[in-house]
Amino acid sequence: TLPPLAKNVLVIGGVAAAAYFLFISPDKSQQQLVDAAGTGLNDLAQQGITPTISNAVAESYASSLTAAFDGCGTDEDAILNVFSQLRNDADVYKLISVYGIRSYQGCFEGSIFTEDVTGNLSKALYSELSAGYIADINNILSSNGISYQF
Repeated sequence: TLPPLAKNVLVIGGVAAAAYFLFISPDKSQQQLVDAAGTGLNDLAQQGITPTISNAVAESYASSLTAAFDGCGTDEDAILNVFSQLRNDADVYKLISVYGIRSYQGCFEGSIFTEDVTGNLSKALYSELSAGYIADINNILSSNGISYQF
């Protein structure tokens, strides 16, 4: 068995490590979704499936989504409108890729103060929308013949 001081050092070290990984270190999984979207775009291109939206349109959509997420009072209609414009899986991958990792001003994200929320499109959607709105997005995608689901 360990002496009490060694146990305390291990406990404090474990708490410090957990705090680092939870609150300080960058979340690699956020970038992994963006990277996977780029891979998905390449895979679809090899099958002859290309986006129906340009980079400029994808950037406009990503900016619209960021504005819809920003501050208190998420603009769900604006979010649903963006997803209704997507016509194939390549469009979704392009949007995810162009959105990348963004920050916006959250509203009461786990505290009584507003704070920046940083992450990929999926994180933003799940941070800002109820399960019902996520289902609405997935229904819109499905009705447009898109298999990708959030």
